[in-house]
Amino acid sequence: MARAAAERSEADATVHILWQMDHAGGGMPEKLCAVELTTRQRSKLERITGELGSLGMCLPGSVVVRTGRCGKVACSCRDDPPKLHGPFRSWTRKLAGKTVTRLLTEEQLDDYRVLFDNHRRLKELVHELEDLTLSIIDADPRWKT
Repeated sequence: MARAAAERSEADATVHILWQMDHAGGGMPEKLCAVELTTRQRSKLERITGELGSLGMCLPGSVVVRTGRCGKVACSCRDDPPKLHGPFRSWTRKLAGKTVTRLLTEEQLDDYRVLFDNHRRLKELVHELEDLTLSIIDADPRWKT
C-alpha cells in the first residue's frame, strides 16, 4: 500500500510539473515573467519542454548484468577456463528510502530497456532545465541591487 502511494506521488509530481510547464509562462513565477528570455533560451526551453512532454513512461534505477562463480568446489565455474553462472539481470532502485532489487528475465530486460533509457533521458532533461533556469534568473534585475 505504501509503495503504491509513493509511486502515485512520484507520478503526480511529474504530471504537475508538466502541467505547469504547459501553461502561461511555462510555470515561471509572475515576477520573473518580466525577465526577457533570449532567443536561444526560449528555443532551448521549448525543446526541453517538448521532449519532456513526449518522453513517455520511465523506470528509475539501474540495471546490472552479472555472471559469477558459486561455492561448489567441483562446479564447472571453477574450471579453466571457467563456465560462469548467469547471466543474472538485476534492476535496483530506491523505494521509500529502501533499496529494492528485482531479477529480470532477458525478455523483460529487452522490453523495459526503453523505459530505463527514458528515465536516463528524463534526468538529463531535468538537469538541462535546471541549468537553463539558473541562467534565466541570473538576468533578474533584483540580483543587481
